[in-house]
Amino acid sequence: MELICTKCRHLADAEQCSYCGSCETKVPEAEDPCFLVTVNGPEAAVLSERLARNGIPFRKQLVHMGKITVTYAFYVPYGKLEDALSENEKMWGDEQAMGNDNTVFSAEEIDEMDIGNLDSMDLEELKAYKAKIISTLKEIKFQEQRWKERTNLLLDMREEAENLIEDLS
Repeated sequence: MELICTKCRHLADAEQCSYCGSCETKVPEAEDPCFLVTVNGPEAAVLSERLARNGIPFRKQLVHMGKITVTYAFYVPYGKLEDALSENEKMWGDEQAMGNDNTVFSAEEIDEMDIGNLDSMDLEELKAYKAKIISTLKEIKFQEQRWKERTNLLLDMREEAENLIEDLS
């Protein structure tokens, strides 16, 4: 049974929220605000536009504001979560496949690649192999961007912590 945490608004599979640890969960109702995603500034503007254009009500909450990045959390009514997830997925296109199916190579498959294997493939196999390589490269670029954003956020937080320590000293 799917539950929603009444504190952080994340979906939970159990009585205790796996995100914040709260035991304040309940069966969600259609109008209950539900966490959708956390995104940075430019992506937040695009997602806001997509949700509004499709008539999906949302709340955008500032999570962090650093020198380089601004991060927002999005919440939508539970009854509109499927539609909102679909819009978020469309926004990212193939880049958000995240390897959940066979559209990208796993690390093990990449390690075992041998250019000599291409000679034994027919035209259709080569086309499928090429498409999977392209999807994998897109996924790598997407993950690289996410790590850059996370690194910037951590650097901002470190600087803020250093300033607070200096102020307290």
